[in-house]
Amino acid sequence: MPWDYRKIILLGDRDYLLDMDTGRGEFLLSLGHPYSRTSAAEAYPLNVELCPKVLVPLGIDFREAPGNLPLPFPGMKLKEQSKKLK
Repeated sequence: MPWDYRKIILLGDRDYLLDMDTGRGEFLLSLGHPYSRTSAAEAYPLNVELCPKVLVPLGIDFREAPGNLPLPFPGMKLKEQSKKLK
């Protein structure tokens, strides 16, 4: 079933966004979410090297995440922000 993640996320400008496996951050940046309320994590070594150069200067909190758990954002509370896929 085809779906478009961009169309199902429900975020206001005051919400916090965490992008796991952000890659090089292109999609994350295309969302236009306030950078001060945006965090990203990535495990792939080449992207881990690139993201601090691209995302951090914009004010995005980037962390290396070598695995799925634990998240490298201590104290962060996550809330589901997407509609259920039909």
